[in-house]
Amino acid sequence: MQPRPPQPGPTARPEQFPAPGTVQGLAVVLWLSTAISFTVLLINMATAPMYGVEPGYAFGYSLPHTVLGVLLAVPAFPVTRGRSWARTMAKVVLIIQIVLQSMMLLSGTAALWALFLLPLAITGLVLLHRPPSRWFFTIHSQAADQEYMQQYAAPYPHPEAGPGHAPPQQYPQQYPQQGHGQQPPQNGSWNQYPYQQ
Repeated sequence: MQPRPPQPGPTARPEQFPAPGTVQGLAVVLWLSTAISFTVLLINMATAPMYGVEPGYAFGYSLPHTVLGVLLAVPAFPVTRGRSWARTMAKVVLIIQIVLQSMMLLSGTAALWALFLLPLAITGLVLLHRPPSRWFFTIHSQAADQEYMQQYAAPYPHPEAGPGHAPPQQYPQQYPQQGHGQQPPQNGSWNQYPYQQ
């Protein structure tokens, strides 16, 4: 049983809660996966002439690893800041990594690299769904929503309007206001066009 993370008070700020170990471990997994993916590219490009393989073919063969490496490097730092988009991106790319490396492992192509990248992807996905990680991203998501509402809320709400009600719109006045005692028109009578009896 792990102790539950402390619940923030109403005035708590996300900066007061550093990234837990699970989120930091997730960032390490993302950086390691990125490094291995680029290592695959470098080794394939360096050994291509030794085996009589065209550099273009070697680059195309390494392209899936390279693309996934770039996509894993993008959210590696923002996840430690609690960015929700980075969490979503890391989750999607890790799932793609698991599927791709499983296919390579079953087909026997690049099985050596799959033995490294597949466990890393599974570990990253597990760390992403641990309770401390979910709590950390929830705190930052709520803070971002609150900041958005404070930034775009009406600066001068109507005093009689309750919460969630917009102030009444001011429409331009179309007719002149009449006093309590109406004055007869200067030209003509009160009723210039009486109804037919």
